[in-house]
Amino acid sequence: EYGQLAPDTHSPIVVGDRLFGAWNDLHCLDLKAGLKPIWIGESKTFQHYCSLIASETRVIVSGMHGELLLLDATASDFKIVSRVQAIDDDSGVYAHPAIVGDRLYVRGSSDVRCFALK
Repeated sequence: EYGQLAPDTHSPIVVGDRLFGAWNDLHCLDLKAGLKPIWIGESKTFQHYCSLIASETRVIVSGMHGELLLLDATASDFKIVSRVQAIDDDSGVYAHPAIVGDRLYVRGSSDVRCFALK
């Protein structure tokens, strides 16, 4: 059993045969191999609080410090495709981002930002 992943502020997500969850680091686990780790990614974005959204090939991580990471969900190791500081918010970003069509909305304590996903 894999005991290093104990998320308490988000729901893990599944992409294909992989489970992604954050607990200080981002864990990518193999569902077919009994939750065997494929890789563990390190970033301050995964600490304290983050939200995860997935497509068939990508994972978007929104961290409490307003950073967004776009990850390759199919890579054999931790691979950041893109990184952007979406919101500068000292209060923390606790709202789960929303995707509407080809737009990603991120809400901080005093504003909302919209990003085109294309």
